[in-house]
Amino acid sequence: MSTSTTVDTPGPAPFDPVHTANQLAKQIDELTAQRDAAREAAYAAAKEVLANLPMTPQIASAPVTAPWMTALRWDCPARGFHDRAGGVGVLIGERHVLTAAHIFDTTLPIPPALEKDPRFVPFSEHERFVQIGAFTPGGGERYEIVDVRTAAFDNATAYDRSTVALNDIAVVILDRPVPQAPVRRANTPAAIGDKVSLLGATPQMSDARRLVQVDTCVIDPVAGAGHQRDDEFCVANTPGPVRIDSGFSGGGLFRITDSDEVELLGVCSRGAGGIPDLASPPVIVVDTVGAHTRFLDDALRP
Repeated sequence: MSTSTTVDTPGPAPFDPVHTANQLAKQIDELTAQRDAAREAAYAAAKEVLANLPMTPQIASAPVTAPWMTALRWDCPARGFHDRAGGVGVLIGERHVLTAAHIFDTTLPIPPALEKDPRFVPFSEHERFVQIGAFTPGGGERYEIVDVRTAAFDNATAYDRSTVALNDIAVVILDRPVPQAPVRRANTPAAIGDKVSLLGATPQMSDARRLVQVDTCVIDPVAGAGHQRDDEFCVANTPGPVRIDSGFSGGGLFRITDSDEVELLGVCSRGAGGIPDLASPPVIVVDTVGAHTRFLDDALRP
């Protein structure tokens, strides 16, 4: 005859909200410390790269002739605004202007102080056009924009005040052909240490704008402190009062060959902001030689 015995097994421990909250707080503190340590390491690496540049970026005393550089401008008749400054772009086809996609992004957050400024017009209300031949109101010739093509552009906030833009590149289609030869696209990409030049408009938001050439160099991507994507690279900014700033959005980065020809390497996207104690943060450029060749070829196709 067999007998069975019942063994009491302990049930689940009662839920302790205080203990759980303490454990979660501890995990959050550990993750925050890891994030802060990684951020500080990235900042330190960026500063070390910038302290050992192969050249000193500077404003060119004799800019290259660049009739293929264009101004992006806008109207907003409902608010009484006409022919205002926007970004810049590069003519890459008879009806095609290469620029940064974020210039056309209407989802970017607007600071509250700016929203209250009566002079501010939301990007969604900008009626944009392209001006070729000048960067000031009424100059050059006006071309209407009939289409804007992007490579699945997306803005995502990374951390602090820094923004990581995915595929920050756009091709603007004009209403008619431009009687001006486009810039030549390079066949070989930029490499660390290469001497390059970037064209943009300054001052930042003024209508009294002029085209500025910054002679700079390609630097180790660690100088971007994690703000750049795989399709982007970094160039050094100038230490002087005139720096690569928002007026360079969409500007062309190029090299000058041994035969004095200009070759397009990329398009200016943004600065690697948020790095403490850095007056001139590195500039992030979207590669147009390797990463986006298919997109560009498709956009240029009739």
